[in-house]
Amino acid sequence: MPRTVRSAAIAAPLSLPQNGAGFFDDPFAETESNAFYAQFSWKATNQLTFTLGGRTTEDKKDFRFASANAVLPRNTAGQPDGNLITLATPAPPTSAYGSAGTSNCNPARGPGFYCDPANPSILLGGTYDQKTFKKSTGRFAADYKLSKQNLIYVAYSTGFRSGGFNSGQP
Repeated sequence: MPRTVRSAAIAAPLSLPQNGAGFFDDPFAETESNAFYAQFSWKATNQLTFTLGGRTTEDKKDFRFASANAVLPRNTAGQPDGNLITLATPAPPTSAYGSAGTSNCNPARGPGFYCDPANPSILLGGTYDQKTFKKSTGRFAADYKLSKQNLIYVAYSTGFRSGGFNSGQP
């Protein structure tokens, strides 16, 4: 069955095949990152310098999403119907994201997931608890001046990439 998009912006409804007609997921991700970095260099000789550095990073992340079910028009049975979507489909309401740590879904989907109160098997969206990722990293380097124009060096550094969230869309 094709999906039909209706809008005053086009003369006739636009029909799309059901497969490949698109999917809606409205994610919001927030990251607050704080870091402290220090680096020190020590000149052992006129030619040889050692460098030592360190960094501590802390990322606080929040994630929430709303699925297509939060904005799709409902059919006569009360189910979200992708065949009724229009170009004027509104943004998801704040209520679609639910509350962190709680769920009203049946069957249970885990904390943070929010389902339609009238039909708790229809997922509308979710809000995950805040998660903090921390790591300390370092850097060591040594450089040696062969001449005014030539330098050789060696460096070793570690890095950090914090975690994230998967919206759990089916």
